Amino acid sequence: MKGAVPWCRPKVLVTCAVTIAAAGAALLVAVATGGTARANGSPEVTQSSYSVLSGAAAGDAAGSAPPSASTGEGNRPVGSSMTEIDIGNADLTVSVAKSTEGGVCIFVERQGARGAGGSCGTAALLKTGATAEVREPNGPTTIVGLVPDGVSAVKVGFADGTSQAVKVVNNGWAVENAPASMTSATDVVGG
Repeated sequence: MKGAVPWCRPKVLVTCAVTIAAAGAALLVAVATGGTARANGSPEVTQSSYSVLSGAAAGDAAGSAPPSASTGEGNRPVGSSMTEIDIGNADLTVSVAKSTEGGVCIFVERQGARGAGGSCGTAALLKTGATAEVREPNGPTTIVGLVPDGVSAVKVGFADGTSQAVKVVNNGWAVENAPASMTSATDVVGG
């Protein structure tokens, strides 16, 4: 039987050698990035990748999230992680929290406006963060977002085909008087 398939054994050895080399490379990437890396070599993004969420004391922003946001079932903010952040815009009250599904949440209220907006993402969305919109009747639309550490600017795309680069401050960003609904937000510097 050995003579019937002479190439079989070397092929298995080559396949094993390639697999072992790939596993070794993945281990080196994991060690170099502090133990967390994805298959593509970029660092894994976790809730800890959002420094604004570290050290938040319970009740830091108790009145900033809508009452319905912390009750009920499904993805919602973890109350003990809720904190208010300053994103460099005095007209906006922005609160952030960890979500019950391993992601992050963001809530926004525009000073003097009616209504507020908010959303919570899952662990699968940690790389892109979370966004929220506030639309006033017959008035401006404000969009805010939360991104992981290391992102210093975000390119926000709108439904009308335009886009705008926005500076990130304390993991957050905002677009006031948005020309249309947001269609995308991608990091353009860092991250």
